[in-house]
Amino acid sequence: MENSSVENVASSLVREYLSRKGLKGTLQTMDSEMPRTDGSISNRLQLAKELHLEYLMKKNKVQECTPPLRAMLEVMTKYFLQKIDVGREDKRQSSGSRPSSRMSSERPSSRTASHSKAPSDDSGFHNNQSNHHAKRASKGSALGLDIHNVEDEEGMGSTAISDVSKAGVHRLVVMSSLYVMDTTEATQTKKSRPSSSRGLRSGMMAGPIMSSQDVNSPISKYSESKVSSSTLSSSLTRKDSSSDSNLGSDKSLYVAKDPAKKTVSEEETDYFDSKRPTSGSKLVKSTSLDDKAVSPNLKTLLFGSASEQFNAEWRNQSLSFCDTEGLRFGIVQNKGGPCGALAAIQACMLKRLLFGEARDKTANAHSPDSRLRSECLALGLADLLWRAGRKKLAVVAMPSGRKQFQGGARYRQDNLTETLMLNTVDSQGDLEAFIRQNISLFETNQYATILVLYSAILSRSIDHVISDMDEPTTKLIGAHGYCTQEMVNLFLTGKAVSNVFNDTVELDSGGGETMILRGVGSRSEIGLLSLFEHYGSCQVGTYMKTPRYPIWVVCSESHFSVLFCIRKELMNDWKYERRFDLYYYDGLARQDEQIRLTVVLFSSLTSDNLHPYQPPGEGELVPPLEHCIRTKWNDATVDWNGTDPIL
Repeated sequence: MENSSVENVASSLVREYLSRKGLKGTLQTMDSEMPRTDGSISNRLQLAKELHLEYLMKKNKVQECTPPLRAMLEVMTKYFLQKIDVGREDKRQSSGSRPSSRMSSERPSSRTASHSKAPSDDSGFHNNQSNHHAKRASKGSALGLDIHNVEDEEGMGSTAISDVSKAGVHRLVVMSSLYVMDTTEATQTKKSRPSSSRGLRSGMMAGPIMSSQDVNSPISKYSESKVSSSTLSSSLTRKDSSSDSNLGSDKSLYVAKDPAKKTVSEEETDYFDSKRPTSGSKLVKSTSLDDKAVSPNLKTLLFGSASEQFNAEWRNQSLSFCDTEGLRFGIVQNKGGPCGALAAIQACMLKRLLFGEARDKTANAHSPDSRLRSECLALGLADLLWRAGRKKLAVVAMPSGRKQFQGGARYRQDNLTETLMLNTVDSQGDLEAFIRQNISLFETNQYATILVLYSAILSRSIDHVISDMDEPTTKLIGAHGYCTQEMVNLFLTGKAVSNVFNDTVELDSGGGETMILRGVGSRSEIGLLSLFEHYGSCQVGTYMKTPRYPIWVVCSESHFSVLFCIRKELMNDWKYERRFDLYYYDGLARQDEQIRLTVVLFSSLTSDNLHPYQPPGEGELVPPLEHCIRTKWNDATVDWNGTDPIL
């Protein structure tokens, strides 16, 4: 095994620990001093499979006496400490019945000898287990270091750790995963030590690019040792755990309905411990992306060609939050390009923060704590994807850490699309739980915005997205990586229609033919205001101008941002429109203070210092944001409350 593979797994394990503990500053420092490579694993399920920790993670979650540990490193540490304690206890219990001289004389001088023959007087030793392990030994299966063979030895802890150090991280991996029996059962079992640990490399990565031969090579190693993946799985699993996943390379992973039988696939990727799916939850199925059909069509839908790639602005855009007081709800945009997608995601998050069940009524909505804003982001993403999936199913695209396909001649690899695993969920509750568990991935992964875009398209389906648009050759990403209106509409309404007016418009194209232009079909939860309407270039219908929630994505000067009100009554009671506050957030503007706009309608003016709105004179500069506001409230005056107007 190459050292680079060990380093990739070890660094990924440390990153998982930092993320689960919420040490984001430390994690950022690590990423700066030790940047992630193509071999780094950001998928929690994949990391567990690489380390063969599926059973331990499952057992950690279902224990009743103590709360589950959050990080894999803690689970591994607890496992080794328990084994050391069990070994010492067995030593104390057996010391009274075994003469010390006999123990000294019978103790092998080498660890190889201790594994060659099991003591005949070992109490509680099960014959069926003995026969089972003897059979495995006779087949020559290379299963790595056996911690149970040294449990009864004095000084077992130091010896085992020493051997792990000598054997390398891979032996540590094996020790953490081979013994899937309870602690009491484990102390009654003896196994023969094989001569090699090569057979357990089925999950280890050979490098960032894997050919079909590379993918299949672990299977051949199992064949050489005459142990099939199914045999290995059954030999390492308890008899009553038939639902556990095989250790082989199965691409279909499920979340079990029974919480007592949940596997690590519940924590499909990174590192956010939240509510789990209920016992009645439906299956979450993971499959790889189809390289022959889906991938080229996906790229063509985005760019017009399968040979195009995302630019740097898209490839380096996570969903990280601002930490400025009063703006902690805001998602930070690094550079121009994906602003339309980010503004739509921000709006979905704000809907949950301001008006959802997860909101904390006692907290300042503008400065939520880290857990609350992460929760609202997860729920907002779930709303977005569930809407795109016609409220029937959703697909969550997650990086697996390894290439799932190579792509054809028409397809240009980008080191992300080829690694995707598609997690299909057909229950909104399960979707929310799944994204909660993995929200840290979206907050920290540089490809997060791309993942949301892929997920929205695949939830809607490529064919439906194409049929939504007026022209089937329309691209979702325009020049310079800008978001098209079709993409923004997909995020806001669930359909990639090309227009923002109400319903559809039929135009006579001559010759008796009619051209149908598709608009928004019903009242949207989140609205949109556009500077283009002020200039007469488009018409925004009432379905978008008067959404169900007082949150609007604002399109102004080729940029998208967010405008919102914290009073939902603004959408339901005309009296609230007399005077109200709107808050503006632009993730790209590097805001350092809250921007609050007081809007007063002319008909409600009494003794206020504000004056009725007067159209600007020639050459007078008016903030574009005010123009956008007046496309909905045309006689409104806008007070910036001491903030310099954005011109």
